[in-house]
Amino acid sequence: MRAEHERITALLARLQETLSANGAGPGLVLPEVERLTDQLERHLLHEEEQLIPLLDAAAG
Repeated sequence: MRAEHERITALLARLQETLSANGAGPGLVLPEVERLTDQLERHLLHEEEQLIPLLDAAAG
């Protein structure tokens, strides 16, 4: 999961750079937002798959 967090951090930095650039219109920003959204969705799914069984076992 650490590697996933690092990828998300890099994508956030890339999005911030794109937003800061002169002329950063939708054609430049949207692909970065889509990459970040895709990675976040994958990461959250992976976290759910890994963590929910552990939390369920600890509660039971």
